[in-house]
Amino acid sequence: MSRLQLLIIVGKIFLGLVLCVPFVTILFAVIATVRHWFASLEDEETENRSAVCTGRVQHVRYRPVVHGFSYPLFFCWIDLDHIDRLFGGTISRKRLPTLWPLTYLASFREDHHLKNGEGLLSEEQLKKEPEGAPNNSLAWRVCRLMAERTNQKFQPTPKTHRIGLVTHIQYFGYCFNPVSFYYIYARDQTMENEKASFDAIVAEVSNTPWNEMHCYVLHPDSVDMTTVQAGKEKSLQEDKQNMSQSTNYMFRKVFHVSPFMEMDHMYDWTFWHDTTAKIAASTTMRHAETDETYFNATFDVNRHHATMEQQPWTLAWQLLRLPFYCVVIQIWIHYEAVRIFVKGVAFVPHPEGSETGASQVIGTIMDP
Repeated sequence: MSRLQLLIIVGKIFLGLVLCVPFVTILFAVIATVRHWFASLEDEETENRSAVCTGRVQHVRYRPVVHGFSYPLFFCWIDLDHIDRLFGGTISRKRLPTLWPLTYLASFREDHHLKNGEGLLSEEQLKKEPEGAPNNSLAWRVCRLMAERTNQKFQPTPKTHRIGLVTHIQYFGYCFNPVSFYYIYARDQTMENEKASFDAIVAEVSNTPWNEMHCYVLHPDSVDMTTVQAGKEKSLQEDKQNMSQSTNYMFRKVFHVSPFMEMDHMYDWTFWHDTTAKIAASTTMRHAETDETYFNATFDVNRHHATMEQQPWTLAWQLLRLPFYCVVIQIWIHYEAVRIFVKGVAFVPHPEGSETGASQVIGTIMDP
């Protein structure tokens, strides 16, 4: 077989896969939708608010050079009460998850989160707990992390609070999250309440190319925080009349994220409370000594009214519109890194000396 013939065969296989993905995605969405129609005739309504969120993310760097970009964005808002119902999991079920068979293309895995063992009980600790007591589910682990970082001053549990996770799930077998946010609400603050206000947020940050993860707990009593105060108001609705309150969190940067940004900075993050129709956040980085603004990032996403369970199409459409989205995110990150490097910004090694194969290659190229 000649090289030309081999290339033709490979090309046909690739083309077949490209054409197959949209067809399979649509087919799976249709099946999931039909299954929901039939299941809704039998099941009682739940408060599951897991939904798709779409919008844009914008970054602007001010020093030492000006650099900015804006990209389309979609997240999933996952109600941690209903992970198993939507995607299946470790809990035994008598039937398939409600998003099946779309779960073959988009799935949720708890081991993609809290990778440093935050809130994790040992086997010995679990054996001492009675049946139905705290376990190592993601919701319980987030609650234990909150209690630990606030020195037990804030002790939520899945019984007293519900948690909405803004994140990327695994699309076509791959997942990467530059940042995920856990919004913690008291149970009396229902997801349908337009004035619902979160009690705390956990920001779960990842870095590239070191593949590390760090959690910041955003709460007035958190040891991570320097200052927590009321932030500015703005309208998140189309009528521009109802103003949404925000909370402003200021704290020291302790986790190396960008290989083009030093560690001596303060974070200034603002989150708006009305998350029923729109999720908005802004982060600014200022130099710890000079207070000069170095960087600002915002994301502003609309939260679909229909849940993923009610309309699996909302998720399927994003898989078609932005296929292999987490891979695309990695491409965008490295593309922007090249642009920044070309502008003359120096590569900043990991302050603790952490290395991966990717970081060694990138460091050699950018700092020969």
